[in-house]
Amino acid sequence: MMGSMHEIDLHQSLATKQHQKLLATLAMQQAFLVLKLPILELSQWVENQIDANPILEKLQESSPNPIHFDQMEKLPSLYEHLMQQAHISGFTEEEILLAETLIGNFNEQGFLSSPLKDLGSPIRMLKKVLKKIQDFDPPGIGATTLRESFLIQLEIKGLKTHHAYQIVHNQFEDLVQGSLSLDQATKEALSSLHFAPGSSFSHHPIQSIRADVIVEESGGKFNVTISEEGVPDFHLSSTYSENIAPSYIRQKTAEGKWLYRILTRRNHILQQITHYLIVKQPGYFSGRESIVHPINLKETAEDLQMNPSTISRALSEKYLLCRHGLIPMKTFFPRKITMKDGRTISLASAKELLKKLIAKENKQQPLSDQLLAMKIQELGIPCARRTITKYRKELLIPSSHQRKISLSEGCFFPKDSKRQQAY
Repeated sequence: MMGSMHEIDLHQSLATKQHQKLLATLAMQQAFLVLKLPILELSQWVENQIDANPILEKLQESSPNPIHFDQMEKLPSLYEHLMQQAHISGFTEEEILLAETLIGNFNEQGFLSSPLKDLGSPIRMLKKVLKKIQDFDPPGIGATTLRESFLIQLEIKGLKTHHAYQIVHNQFEDLVQGSLSLDQATKEALSSLHFAPGSSFSHHPIQSIRADVIVEESGGKFNVTISEEGVPDFHLSSTYSENIAPSYIRQKTAEGKWLYRILTRRNHILQQITHYLIVKQPGYFSGRESIVHPINLKETAEDLQMNPSTISRALSEKYLLCRHGLIPMKTFFPRKITMKDGRTISLASAKELLKKLIAKENKQQPLSDQLLAMKIQELGIPCARRTITKYRKELLIPSSHQRKISLSEGCFFPKDSKRQQAY
């Protein structure tokens, strides 16, 4: 009888240990999931966790309806659209050339990606022309930061004296965090703003995305904000039904504390990674450089004392907002190309250089793939003609012959995206 009881106790002990091990595994999987989710999906996931846990109570939201930033209809070419306006804006011939230089340095989001001092022309003249370009369509174009773009858009809408303008001007960081209580009129004014005014002219479909991380420079220092917009805040409730079993209360309380812990851990990891990126890429984040130099994932993991898989999860589907616009965080860890001086640049940066060369070419005499390869080689980047052809096709940019024909027809790209071809 004693032996039988001992076997039962041993069996129960093993079952308890297996159950605890399973719970620990599920908890770690939950932590991995939270780290991987982008802000939009995380918001809904946390909402579901709160609804499923009677011990958790959602705190009253100061801004219950998150601000959405619309995207405009897709148009053929941002460069072409802006230059058409430049030619009818009353610019002198010299100012037209300056406009070409400026617009050629706008990224896909419509932000100026190069410092004025690096453009090789008098800064005073560049500022004068840029100021006029910032009045062009689409509103908000030609800014260097998202904050500046929003202010331009609000001013164009005649809302410079509106409360929304003051919010963007004085409390932009609080705004992007979603920590402000806004009246309906202010929400409507802000919701009409475009997050990336130039992106609607891209030939690639753009999903609805929001920044997970915001990097801003102030007084020579970088401020990193991990967005929590839309993620409900919560606490452990002290009031619940007396009919709930104490063991159930303990379980749900532990789950609530774990939820808070893994959300805090997610933000801490994103903070660490972002600060590391800034240390490794100060020129890019300050605006002195427009090229991202690839960072080695394994070295990053060693420096931060993290597992490479942890960093990969943290980067997954995350977007970082900086002076260059909204960019995927994985951009910093791409395939890389070794330059002649031993430095490396990302494949995406090499393609960006190609796009800029084509944007600034003589439209009457477009550059051939061979000439483009030679120009890129002059920058210290090894590149063959066939490589240029491959990149150009991936970017859906027509051949020099087709670009010249398209120009004569008044359109850089065909309007029907289904008929776009890159030869």
